[in-house]
Amino acid sequence: MSKHLVIAILCSSLAACGGGYGGGYGGGAGTDPGTYPGGGPPIPPSSDATVSLNITNYDSMDYALWVQWQDNLGNLNQDFVAILPAAPSGSQSQVLQDVPVTSGIPYSLLLLDPWGNPWDAIPLGILNSGDVVPLNASVLNGRFLVS
Repeated sequence: MSKHLVIAILCSSLAACGGGYGGGYGGGAGTDPGTYPGGGPPIPPSSDATVSLNITNYDSMDYALWVQWQDNLGNLNQDFVAILPAAPSGSQSQVLQDVPVTSGIPYSLLLLDPWGNPWDAIPLGILNSGDVVPLNASVLNGRFLVS
């Protein structure tokens, strides 16, 4: 089984369990389904802004990229973005991807290893409706380097 297939399976299972690392994140885990602490059900975001990713990996390990955001009830949620493939020896790999996001909500980009462990994060901030924000970053030794 290829390393990329293992990561894809891991990422899908993380998403099915309510998000990325740390367990218990996403979808209001731990709340009584009949009550909502914020006075109503979580409002799903609708995308009206974009983060345009250009991420280069110099490490010999695959990573998973996730975005993390907070809903109107204060719950942290993660959405899978892409697999960042391991760099071939003496070279690099790259992911170019537009990520739809919702204006007015703070986002972060997460870097996870193939086992779901967090390595690093970049705060993306709060975008305005219609924004298209480029993010150029490299990954070296398990850390983001923003250029």
